[in-house]
Amino acid sequence: MRPWIAFCAACLFAIGARAENDTDTLMKNTAIAGAIASWAAAAWLGDDVAAAALHAGGRQHLGLAGGSASQTDMAQMLYGWDFSHNLIERPTWRLRGQWEVDLTGWWANKSSRRNNSGWMTGITPVLQFEHRSTYRPYAEFGIGLKYLSDILVGDQYKSTQLQFGDLVGAGISIDNWQLGFRFLHISNGGIETPNPGTNYYGIKLDYAF
Repeated sequence: MRPWIAFCAACLFAIGARAENDTDTLMKNTAIAGAIASWAAAAWLGDDVAAAALHAGGRQHLGLAGGSASQTDMAQMLYGWDFSHNLIERPTWRLRGQWEVDLTGWWANKSSRRNNSGWMTGITPVLQFEHRSTYRPYAEFGIGLKYLSDILVGDQYKSTQLQFGDLVGAGISIDNWQLGFRFLHISNGGIETPNPGTNYYGIKLDYAF
C-alpha cells in the first residue's frame, strides 16, 4: 500500500503545483511525476531493478502511434523489448518495464509554417502498471531522449536537437495486443532557451511477440 500512497502523492503534488496552468502542463507534470514515482516504487518493492532494465526479457514489441499537437501532427513506428523480469509482482497487479525505440515523422498542419516536415528518433524506458485480468487495463509512464532532424518544428524554435520526451498513457491489453491513449511532451528540459514544448495527444497500438 505504501508505494501506491507515494505514487499518488507525487502525481497530486505535480498536478497541484501547476493547477493554474493549461492541460499541456498538467499532462507533462503527470508524466514526469508518474515516471519518477514508478521507478521509486520499483526500487522500494522490486527485485534487482537495475539488472532487470539492463537485460532483455523474452518478449519484443512492434507498434504504431500517431498524434496531434498545436502546430504539427506525427506518426511513429515503435520497436521495444521487455526488461528481463517484472519489477513488482502482486496477486492483482504488476509493474513491468520495456525499452522503446521510436522513429517519428512529423508534418505541419498549415503550409505557412517555417518548417513543414521533419523527423525524430529516440529511446525511452517505459514502465507500465498492469491489472491482472482477461482484459488488462494499464497506465504507463516514461522519460527518454529524442533527437530532432531540425531545431525548427513548425514555427517552434527548439534551440537544441537533443530533447527529452515525457510520456503518459492508459489503455487496455488483450492477449498480445495493447491499445491506448498516449500523451507525449517534447522539450529540452531548460538546457537552452527558448524552450517551447511540443505536446502530442494520440493513440498507440502495440503487439508483443
